[in-house]
Amino acid sequence: MLESLFKKIKKYFFNILVGLDQFVGTLFGINADETISSYVGRKYPGSYREKIINFLFNDPTHCQKSIEWGETNDTTTEYDDGCSCSCCCGKPDCDTSTY
Repeated sequence: MLESLFKKIKKYFFNILVGLDQFVGTLFGINADETISSYVGRKYPGSYREKIINFLFNDPTHCQKSIEWGETNDTTTEYDDGCSCSCCCGKPDCDTSTY
């Protein structure tokens, strides 16, 4: 019973942190239902922004794992080299099967 209560409390605080993350992201113009990690992973994959967030979470794929494609209407990805498309970078060596 104590373990069940602990899980509920943990989930409660996790939800508060996600909500806070979404609120702060909204202040910066990010979709209200998307976390900052998801936004950065979706819009700037491989960028220094993504690397910093991944480092802070001690997970090299944190931003990519946080993307919920159904949570946003914008499916474009922007790359540091200026490339922008709706499914991937469009470069010849890109593996489009992952999108």
